[in-house]
Amino acid sequence: MEKNICYVNKIQSFLLNLKKYRNILKLYKKIIWVIIFLIFCFVMKKGVSFMPGDNTILLIDDNAINRKILAHILSPEYDTVEAENGIDALNILNSGTYHISGIILDLVMPKMNGFEFLDIVSKAEKFKNIPVIISTANDDEKNEIHALKLSAWDFVAKPYNPKIIKYRLKNAIERSQLSAFEQLKYMAEYDTLTGIYNRVRFNSAVHDMLMANSLKKFAMIHFDINRFKLINSFYGNDEGDKLLKWIGTKLKETFSDTELSVFGRIEGDVFAVCTLYRSRKSINSEIESLTYKIKSFATAFDIVLTYGIYVIEDNFELVDTFLDKASLASKSIKGDYVRFYEYYTPSMSLEIEKEQLITNAMSDALKNGQFVLYFQPKYNLLSNSPSGAEVLVRWKDPVKGIIPPSEFIPVFERNGFISKLDQYVWESACQYLRKWLDSGINPMPLSVNISRVDVYNPNLAKIIYDIVQKYNIPTSLFHLELTESAYTDNPQSIKLMLKELHSYGFLVMMDDFGSGYSSLNILKELPVDVLKIDLRFLSGEEIAGRGETIVAAIIRMAKLLKIPAIAEGVETKEQADFLLQIGCEFVQGYYFSRPISDTDYEKLLASVNNSQESRLYSTFDSRMIVNNAHIEKILCDSFQPICIFEYDGSNIDLLRVNSSFHKEFGFGDIQVYGNIIKNVKKEQIKSLLGFFDSVVKNRKCAEFKFSIANLRGDDIPIRMKLFYLHQSNTKHILLGLLSNITYMNEITEEIQKYKNELKKP
Repeated sequence: MEKNICYVNKIQSFLLNLKKYRNILKLYKKIIWVIIFLIFCFVMKKGVSFMPGDNTILLIDDNAINRKILAHILSPEYDTVEAENGIDALNILNSGTYHISGIILDLVMPKMNGFEFLDIVSKAEKFKNIPVIISTANDDEKNEIHALKLSAWDFVAKPYNPKIIKYRLKNAIERSQLSAFEQLKYMAEYDTLTGIYNRVRFNSAVHDMLMANSLKKFAMIHFDINRFKLINSFYGNDEGDKLLKWIGTKLKETFSDTELSVFGRIEGDVFAVCTLYRSRKSINSEIESLTYKIKSFATAFDIVLTYGIYVIEDNFELVDTFLDKASLASKSIKGDYVRFYEYYTPSMSLEIEKEQLITNAMSDALKNGQFVLYFQPKYNLLSNSPSGAEVLVRWKDPVKGIIPPSEFIPVFERNGFISKLDQYVWESACQYLRKWLDSGINPMPLSVNISRVDVYNPNLAKIIYDIVQKYNIPTSLFHLELTESAYTDNPQSIKLMLKELHSYGFLVMMDDFGSGYSSLNILKELPVDVLKIDLRFLSGEEIAGRGETIVAAIIRMAKLLKIPAIAEGVETKEQADFLLQIGCEFVQGYYFSRPISDTDYEKLLASVNNSQESRLYSTFDSRMIVNNAHIEKILCDSFQPICIFEYDGSNIDLLRVNSSFHKEFGFGDIQVYGNIIKNVKKEQIKSLLGFFDSVVKNRKCAEFKFSIANLRGDDIPIRMKLFYLHQSNTKHILLGLLSNITYMNEITEEIQKYKNELKKP
């Protein structure tokens, strides 16, 4: 018995809820239509711009007698205002002095005839609902056709029949009022740009469809265009509007004939479809088909769509709830280059609640100083000493404790608060640098992050420069890090921003290089100063050794392009040894140091400043951060050709050469780097390798003569002094001083010839 009562109670509760939802939606729809009716009544009374009002008729005729006759016929039902040509009539309409209900127009007039006037009025949105009746004495079929093409409403013949004129005018005005009401109704239900349902009508239509099919299952699809603002920015608002219209057209093509489907434009570049759910496969197929059609829009901009799908569980919930859940699913894959649609799961709602709590607390947290700076040192592998640090931010909540950046940074990027936080971090970093400089401590360069949101600020470079100048900090101590993905989002703005930052003297690092899908294009297009290489290449690889090969190739490529590189994410000794072996001299990661507090970093600075050797490495020109300071000075200052070699017992690779080398031997960067053995005579290779072995073994300077083939294939005799620098696992780094001895050999040959001549009897 108790179980039966329980079931009865549940059924009653369900019916009450059902009735509640229905009543709410019915009331909602009634309110909408009452508002439309009241607006229409107001329009009828006041005569707003898109429909006629009052009972004023504009009479346009160059014959004053005709105008007076018409005015007399139309009184007392109508007031009249007169114009003797089209120009005067347009002035009356544009003045707004009269609310014109209708126009009687003569075709033959001076200055501006009736056809010219009609052509102008028919194209003006604010006049399109004012009926124009043509008054003509000519029974000319061509004139009538021409007038009808120009949107004339009716015709009256001269001489005038009072009853016919009044009836035709009355009918035309009533039609215009009905047209205005239909237009108002259309505006209340349809998106005027795309011609599909707006959000209000979409919600209403979806509700009606779900109520009429309460036992069937439906899916709500929410989608938008990634980086739509950039389309408007690069190609103009007109191009953006064309794309939105195109999407509206493709939605009609895809879903108009689909059983039980409703679609509409929700706002901006956001669209939605509610359709019958048969299976995930069918929904996926519809999404893929729609995406294919939309992407056929002719534009140079890559159209990327992101879809969120919610499979509706309760048809009696509010439509806005369905849209919110589908929107959450869409947000969950924003920025994902692989997936472009995702289904809603309950955990997403928990995430949005968590995000809202963060949003509610962020402003007070910034105001109360809860965001604190941490510093992650960058290390020089050659000296095993710090050479600067990256500035990171932590949120110290008085109740929750430390909130990791992975929780709040993405939220701030979505809601735009990241710009305020970034400026706070930049200024705080400058305050620390000023404090250390005033204390006589060499602070070493600090690098701060620029978020993707900051890139959209056209005043970004000036803002950063003003902050640095405020504290009188040299730009060489204040480096900037920009994530690679920001370039993909906004390539043109990035280029302009980098140019401006360089004009102020800032060094810009490309963070997370190699993690995206356009890394090589970035390297080609952007004048970045330093690459920070993402060591995720070395994790989770299915083919052994491929990650190491890619990292080594990037380091080598960076050297060829003369772009310094820092490896980030170094967590093991094996990784550090590998990086040193392939010539990467600067690193950052947990193996060397986790992010540390300002107090701990100041202690590190003190220890560095007490070490003469470390000080040398930390104070060299920041733009050559990847290079040993002593070597760089030798390369730059020497007029003699210099090479830096990497030797593993069988290969001799050129890592660096100076400008004197290029001038002396005529090699370009591409031709010279790599295994130098390929340019050495075969008979000399064994001797050259033996010479390198000897220097590596004895660790002393030695001299050797050999020949290198230039680009033309000519052999250039060379004398080389070879110095041993250091060992990197199985490889050795050596420095060579080269001399072109072609001229000396020629002199020697001439002297020998002279001696031979003297020996002759």
